[in-house]
Amino acid sequence: NRRTSPLRQGGTHHVVALTRRGDQSTPSRAAGGGADQDMSLVTARRVVRFIFESPSSELTVQLRGGEPLLNWEVLEFIVRHLRSFPGMVGRRLRIGLVSNLAGLDEARMAFLAEKGVELAVPLDGPAALHDRGRRTAQGDGAHAAAARALAAWATRHPAAAKPEALLTVTRGALGHGGEILESYRRLGLAAFRARPHWSSAGLSAEEYLAFYADLLATGG
Repeated sequence: NRRTSPLRQGGTHHVVALTRRGDQSTPSRAAGGGADQDMSLVTARRVVRFIFESPSSELTVQLRGGEPLLNWEVLEFIVRHLRSFPGMVGRRLRIGLVSNLAGLDEARMAFLAEKGVELAVPLDGPAALHDRGRRTAQGDGAHAAAARALAAWATRHPAAAKPEALLTVTRGALGHGGEILESYRRLGLAAFRARPHWSSAGLSAEEYLAFYADLLATGG
């Protein structure tokens, strides 16, 4: 019956954390960490096997971290095995990558585009806003690297899916909805998702909802 049908279908969305390491500070964590915080190839094989044990005809796999590009060997292994797994015959698979893109060189970019990996970039608006909460391990602003990677992706792989932005809403974003959306348009992003950073000083649920409503109105 309809009540139990989701149980028979199995899980459709799988979030795979490839590492706890980060190469940039964010509103919620500092940069740093060692390779002992990376997923191993042994675990990656088990993860892929587990994903395909789901009987669902549609699967979405989101690769994230930390910063997942820091564990490229395992990222590449998982993507290759997901795309070549015999159990995918007759099933629809989407693979997403949540990354700041700082470690994205041409070879990695080509691999991701070839395998149909969809990019989601933590991006908190134009550089003046983004760099307040996101900086490299050397203390530099992180926006420039993301902008360069997005421009290269659009130029070299125009047929690939357009990336989307992940906006972490802090108190500093309030009142800047129009600037944030305009920065996304300039970077050629297809969409955005917003999420509140509740530990940001003084950000209330009411303020967040008002900000989000303003984003939707401005974007429309």
